[in-house]
Amino acid sequence: MNYTFKSVFVLLAFLLVGHSISFAQSSNNWINFDQTYYKIPVIQDGVYQVTKADLESVGMGTINPKHIQLYHRGVEQAIYVEGEDDNSLDTGDFVEFYAKRNDGTLDASLYAVSTLQVNKYYNLYSDTTAYFLTWTLDGILGKRMEEIDEPYTDTPLPYHWKEELIVYSNEYSTGQNYPIHSNEEIYQSKFDNGEGWVSTLINTGQSRNITIPIHQLYNPNNNNIEPVLEIVLVGAKKNVNQYKVDIKVGKDLNNLRLLSSIANTNFQKTIFNTRSFVTPNLELTDVNGTGQLIVQLNCTQGGIRIAYIKVTYPQILDLEQTSSTKIGIPSNNNAISYLNVSNPPIDAKVLDITKLDAIRRINYTISENQLRVAFPHNFIQYLNSSDPIYNTLLITPNTVLSPLAIRPVNFQNIEASAYDYLIITHPRLQKAAGEHPDVVQAYAD
Repeated sequence: MNYTFKSVFVLLAFLLVGHSISFAQSSNNWINFDQTYYKIPVIQDGVYQVTKADLESVGMGTINPKHIQLYHRGVEQAIYVEGEDDNSLDTGDFVEFYAKRNDGTLDASLYAVSTLQVNKYYNLYSDTTAYFLTWTLDGILGKRMEEIDEPYTDTPLPYHWKEELIVYSNEYSTGQNYPIHSNEEIYQSKFDNGEGWVSTLINTGQSRNITIPIHQLYNPNNNNIEPVLEIVLVGAKKNVNQYKVDIKVGKDLNNLRLLSSIANTNFQKTIFNTRSFVTPNLELTDVNGTGQLIVQLNCTQGGIRIAYIKVTYPQILDLEQTSSTKIGIPSNNNAISYLNVSNPPIDAKVLDITKLDAIRRINYTISENQLRVAFPHNFIQYLNSSDPIYNTLLITPNTVLSPLAIRPVNFQNIEASAYDYLIITHPRLQKAAGEHPDVVQAYAD
């Protein structure tokens, strides 16, 4: 089967299903069809700023800034609007928000079973997501970032949880073929076992060595604070019943130790996590003196591909004036945590990005090149049942990204009861064939 055709077919089917669901469950009820919306594409994580000039260029220069709203995936986002207290947009006023590039969140519904999704960090089709800017017409106020200003009164935490993530998108794995264990090129229309963006093939008898940087490792001589290694991999051979792989770690290739030997069937996904597997833990001594951890995957049967490798480890709170850093604050039972962060970026912003639609601005003080902040835990971030539990702060220089574009978008209010069916297509498919100048229109007629 031609894979390009399959991709288009599945995408169209998904869109059709998605729209039928929206009719039945009103999943687009965030849209007010009387309001005007502007689409902001995002391809990079960061703090974005929409200036007064930007707003004037799209006809929003005279609105009450308190009424401005921002939506992402149907959920209103908390934003910061400078100068909104006087109910007008003046020189120097702006809208500021934190945004993330597209990932695999929405891809899970494309799979026959959502748990089959191979790579949650990498989107099947695009790295671009969309935020929608609008303003209310009925006087309702837009959602704003809460500002936190707690006094610094207690002993600071000695570490935070740092995440190093390597996501693979070298090749596209078409996944499980049918009949199983055959060499036939027959696939399901829905996404299946082993399908998605992954690494190049690691064949039987081959090893792959991955070097992971580990900076400013906190070593408390406490066995309760250990790094966590997570690897997601899939089988990669059509006519092989089983794949096997040895996972080894160490500070260099001459000092590797076996963590686990894994076996799985066909194209099945394996999620290896040192906290959930019955396996030796990843240890602080696995990291060498220059801050490197070696992970070796040795395929002993079949073939495998890697979706991602993630190491979460305790790190000293020294930013070394890096451009932007996420701080993983250990859960504190909804109490207040105190941080003393050395070498922060100059004129930093501090944001709580644990809950992306309810981001909070955190005030801080600077003393002797140390950023001091008191952080109340309102949300708990469960990364994985086997991962450390923490809230996430973003400490970043006081620099912002500008939107790639701000484009008007027209949402069509489709009354489902007025139509027998809906066709969603693409201009490239609306071609002439036989006696029809447009085969899609001909089918609709």
